Amino acid sequence: MMKVKKFQSIFLLVLFSFTTYISYVFGTLYYITTMGPDYDYYKRYFSYFYGELQSTNLEQGLLYFFSASHINTFRSEYINPSNNLEFISNSIQTTNFIFYLIGILGIGFFLKHRKFKINTILTVLTLLNFFPPLYEMRLLFKPEIIIFPTFVWTINFLNKYLQKQEVKYLIFTIFPIAIMLSSKANIAVMVVVFLTIFYLKKIYNVSPKNFYISFLLFVVTYLLISIENYYANGLLIHQHNLPEGFEGKAGLQYLFNLDIYSLITDPFRHSQKDSFVGVMLLDTFNDYFTITWNDDSSIFALNSIIIISSKLKPFISITLTLLMYFLFILKLFSKDESRYYYAAPFVGIIIQMLISQFTGYNPENGDIAKTYYYAFFLVIPFSLFFADSLKRNFKLFAPVILIFCAGMTHIVGFPKQTDTSKDSFISFNNQISIFCEANNLLLIGNNSHCINLENYCELSYNPNNKTVIINSEYYQENLLVENWKLQFDKNETTKTLSTIEECRNYIKNGWEPSKTNITKNYPNINIMTLIIFLLSILSYSTTTIKKDTN
Repeated sequence: MMKVKKFQSIFLLVLFSFTTYISYVFGTLYYITTMGPDYDYYKRYFSYFYGELQSTNLEQGLLYFFSASHINTFRSEYINPSNNLEFISNSIQTTNFIFYLIGILGIGFFLKHRKFKINTILTVLTLLNFFPPLYEMRLLFKPEIIIFPTFVWTINFLNKYLQKQEVKYLIFTIFPIAIMLSSKANIAVMVVVFLTIFYLKKIYNVSPKNFYISFLLFVVTYLLISIENYYANGLLIHQHNLPEGFEGKAGLQYLFNLDIYSLITDPFRHSQKDSFVGVMLLDTFNDYFTITWNDDSSIFALNSIIIISSKLKPFISITLTLLMYFLFILKLFSKDESRYYYAAPFVGIIIQMLISQFTGYNPENGDIAKTYYYAFFLVIPFSLFFADSLKRNFKLFAPVILIFCAGMTHIVGFPKQTDTSKDSFISFNNQISIFCEANNLLLIGNNSHCINLENYCELSYNPNNKTVIINSEYYQENLLVENWKLQFDKNETTKTLSTIEECRNYIKNGWEPSKTNITKNYPNINIMTLIIFLLSILSYSTTTIKKDTN
């Protein structure tokens, strides 16, 4: 029996590791983040950190965008005019993946704190690799992804403090909360409301002295971060410059209107623009706004085999959304001591509903109802529900999870038809991946020329025709290289080259392609806050593991 359980644990660990890796790989190869929403808006942060702008003229926190900018400098010597957008996309998704892993680790310890067995924890973590709201955050260039790990670990620290009553765990919460509250205004409101309702009184009752000391330290930390952000942005976090068309107010009818007929007959983009509930039903487990896997510039959306009907995916989303929130409501009104976790999504929904009544509403699409605004609130109750279910009857719910994962795989666009253009698109994206060689082995039929110093000149000046997607169609883009200028560095000297022959000669003579560097505008307070947060995680994790081994 012990051997069987050990084999199950090893199998589940391998399955979790594989699905984690494969979900990252498919994201980087199938979806170009720089073609997605808000990249053109947020790319000012790249320009700021690379010294091209004196101010971002944006209002959001610096930490997430600095992280993406910093990751983008790694292997940046391999950027050329043909792969620039793909390289930046890969860097953004890698940044998101790192924050995702930190959050996943937090979920693991959250479940461990609640005495769930390792097989249950590994199964739930595998399931999260297929959870659409979380996967969408991993694909987009938006700060919501950094809220996932900071929120989860805040809950872990608070729960440990309430259990052990050791002040260090309360102090640990200062830094992730400061990150969350300085990142984005609507997120700050959501987090403050949730923590105030469900934790504030409990924390105060443990020790008023600890509460006031920690609160004072938080205020100082938050103010320092906010000042640093303001210095870079020129705006405070609440001074949001609304895009054109988003200045409207929704009205009460937007909150309660639901046209069931249009929901069934036309469950696609814009059909629910005047219904918050309609958008929620279609967007929670699917991409109603067509910004990720349903985007016609993504190969997630192309070459998909339609099963039964094109409406199957939105119908799956409607069904699962109704079921999920029904189960959350049942849990919320149960006698379960953890029932308040199931209130978190409703806090996010209500806050977004309230915001729609005052500003940020676009009557053309109902954008303010997007799930990713509050998706980080969904992860803990979703994980907790399945962990509880598996604990009751692992053999019964394990097949349910397999069916769920199969359904979610279809949601994001699988299975696929074979297509040489698709393969060409993937091959080009894979060239710049740090996992290029592994991906060549993993992806059948793919044989990318993984970029390195030896083939840099050839891939830069002889990139062949690049496969691009325009209006849901593959096209071969003719790359004109005669005007390309590549920069090379050696001994603090920079040369600009124009031909492949120059490129080859300079590499032979020890020159290297220029890297993108952050030479100034380091957000030092933000960085220090992140480092302390990571050290807090390390302390929590090692203490917990030592206790278990003893």
